[in-house]
Amino acid sequence: MIKKGIALILCLATFVAMMCLAGANSFCTAFIGSYGLWLLVDWYDCFILDWVLFANIKRVRLPGTEQMDSAYHQKKYHFVHSLIGMALGLIPCIVCGLVVAVIV
Repeated sequence: MIKKGIALILCLATFVAMMCLAGANSFCTAFIGSYGLWLLVDWYDCFILDWVLFANIKRVRLPGTEQMDSAYHQKKYHFVHSLIGMALGLIPCIVCGLVVAVIV
């Protein structure tokens, strides 16, 4: 739990720094910019990594899971969890927007 909390704080700090560098000067611009980055990473993870890379190339799979073809080819499972990730991303992006609005 401590590691995840630290990772969340680092992610939030990165979002705030990137939005400040991008010139975000209000809650809306910081929220939209940070959520756009969140979606980019989320979609890359789902569509490129899960659907293409891990499903088709056994050499890049986690050690010990090379023979789990059926688990890696569950596109609906990965898509649903991508939607969950999109919903969870709202919280840190809202906080990022609030922090930028207070700073600027």
